[in-house]
Amino acid sequence: MRPSWCRGRQAPDGIHWIERLTEAGKDSKLAGGGYPNRYTACAGDVLPLIENGGIQPPKDGVWILGIDEGEAYAQPPSWMGKIKMLTDRVAACPADLVLTIDAWDQS
Repeated sequence: MRPSWCRGRQAPDGIHWIERLTEAGKDSKLAGGGYPNRYTACAGDVLPLIENGGIQPPKDGVWILGIDEGEAYAQPPSWMGKIKMLTDRVAACPADLVLTIDAWDQS
């Protein structure tokens, strides 16, 4: 198993930040389809976004309504679950280290 630096959940539009890096030529998209989407990018391009809130989903998306294990829920477009970042690993990570990013599309 590969070491992990960060883990979290976001609203369905929550992968736009990594797609913007793809459009800017700062990462490579290796697989699509959402199960998962897989990218590679340099730590120097990705980790500052995570640390500084640059991965916040847009506020103008759709609400998600559903029932999970008998409980109803509603998630606003900009919903973010708790982002768990292993700061000691991030601090020791060289900017030129190529990271693999798996982004599961939960829409």
